[in-house]
Amino acid sequence: NLITIYYRLFDYLLPRPSSLKEIATIPNSMKKNMVHSFSLWNYKDSRVKSIVRYIKNNNDKELMSHIATCIIQKIPHFAAPLLVIPVPISYETYTKRGFNQVRYLSQCIAKEYSGICLS
Repeated sequence: NLITIYYRLFDYLLPRPSSLKEIATIPNSMKKNMVHSFSLWNYKDSRVKSIVRYIKNNNDKELMSHIATCIIQKIPHFAAPLLVIPVPISYETYTKRGFNQVRYLSQCIAKEYSGICLS
């Protein structure tokens, strides 16, 4: 089947990060963060580039949940409910992928804080 061959080739070219434990070893970004924003990792790190490419092209909710947990552990807990607004993707991109990884990450984070995700 041509579709099966396509997906196997795709998995070969963009393999899933080897383990969730490996993600925990990626150092935090050394960038100075603004008051209400932060960078979890340095995108120049090849492991980070690989993870970003992978989650953009694979609806791997286990991996995205793990990344959301990494984000949750880094940001402070807020007293008031949190409002999370994911950056939208184009209709064409959504149609092509079939999912929005940023929306899923945002929903995980909002749920942790008993907040609201506008998506």
